[in-house]
Amino acid sequence: MTITLKTCEKTRNMMLEFYMPIQLNNHQQVLLKYYQSLDNNICFCYNFFRGIEMTKGLFITFEGNDGSGKSSALQTVKKELLEKGFDVVYTREPGGSYIAEKIRELILDKDNLGMDPKTEALLYAASRREHITKTIIPALEAGKIILCDRFLDSSLAYQGYARELGIDNVLQMNQFATEGLF
Repeated sequence: MTITLKTCEKTRNMMLEFYMPIQLNNHQQVLLKYYQSLDNNICFCYNFFRGIEMTKGLFITFEGNDGSGKSSALQTVKKELLEKGFDVVYTREPGGSYIAEKIRELILDKDNLGMDPKTEALLYAASRREHITKTIIPALEAGKIILCDRFLDSSLAYQGYARELGIDNVLQMNQFATEGLF
């Protein structure tokens, strides 16, 4: 199960986003995306999409606006999990692996403020690909809990919406980069 801690855009309350694995009749597994407020009221269900079964590890992403408390929440969760004896990996996006960190430097370099929005989106997708193959999947296969500061939802918000590339375009690009795993 993948769980994400988010700040609700409408209420500004912290919410959990989680994916429930559903086995279809044709033996294809899909993940159902739910949003749940921290008081345990289900807010809404998003949609089905292809995914992988994450039975060995757990992938938790923390999403929200800059300054919304993601890093503080992440550190609190990390501390709790470590105190309970879990094997925890902290990672971030962009970044999270050697090449992904190099791409991060390029994206965040103040000299590159005039970067074309499509170039930026492609670099984020490339960084995500490296991150997944070098850090996330190996950690999941090793049964670890991965805490990730930002992931795909940030690309959908920043490149898809804010940079006006279209959420569907950015999602499609990232589905290719992640082979539909996330």
